Amino acid sequence: MEEQDLAAGSEPLSELESLRRENQQLWEQVESAGSIVARLEETMTQRAEIAALREAGEAARRESTGLSGSLMEAVRTYRDLVLQTEPGLPSDMVVGGTIAEIIEAADKARAVVDGVRRAIEAENTRNHVSAGAPARSAPDVSALSSREKIRFALTTKTE
Repeated sequence: MEEQDLAAGSEPLSELESLRRENQQLWEQVESAGSIVARLEETMTQRAEIAALREAGEAARRESTGLSGSLMEAVRTYRDLVLQTEPGLPSDMVVGGTIAEIIEAADKARAVVDGVRRAIEAENTRNHVSAGAPARSAPDVSALSSREKIRFALTTKTE
């Protein structure tokens, strides 16, 4: 009878052992599923952050486009004011995409205009013609001999 008791007692032990192993496997699966769930939650959080960043990027891009348009309008207005203030500047020389470029271009245009102005003034000074002819005066006859003086006097009276 003892053998039967032992055989009967070992059957529940092996079944118990089998249940423990199965329980252990189930707990490992639960732990694995828990880590998968944690990774999925982290992924979902990251996706939400990415979506928020994309939205912020789009908003920044729209604002940048608006500011860019405002900047271009300000540069055009500044250029127009420079040309109105200094009408002698050639408008095709005053160009640029920023106010600093407009200032630099206007300075270069001023230098060109000043150089041309100085060149014209220098040429006018070289080619200066007085407004009228000088008054005529009688020729100086003091160096002539008496005979030449008489001849000179006779020829000027006949003409």
